[in-house]
Amino acid sequence: MIDFSHTPVNRALGLELIRVGSLEDPSAEIQIRDCSKFTQEGNIVHGGILTTLADTAAVYAIMPDLPEGEHMTSIEFKMNFFRPGRADHGPIVARSKLIKRGRKINVCEADVWQGDSHLAKGTFTYLVFTSANE
Repeated sequence: MIDFSHTPVNRALGLELIRVGSLEDPSAEIQIRDCSKFTQEGNIVHGGILTTLADTAAVYAIMPDLPEGEHMTSIEFKMNFFRPGRADHGPIVARSKLIKRGRKINVCEADVWQGDSHLAKGTFTYLVFTSANE
């Protein structure tokens, strides 16, 4: 069971879980409707918010299928920004997909969109571990 809205950072930023894929299609879609609190000069949405949105989408492509007792944490990411997000141009959406599942390392890609504008693409690497390894 995914408890997305009870995760403090998701709630604080106003992130919404739109879709979670399946074991056969490990993917997710996350959106943020109101970016007005996260702008910088020129009404541009801060890149850290776009990155957080992409990272969260990538996490939810993997997390629902983790076996009981396993956890994950980020170990690397890379973001490429193509154009700025604007607070007054509507919701911003991140769509992710798992591109490599391993025993300990998983890699996802996430694309960030605002309408038809492709804002950014990220690659995220996660370490999977058990509570005994903490």
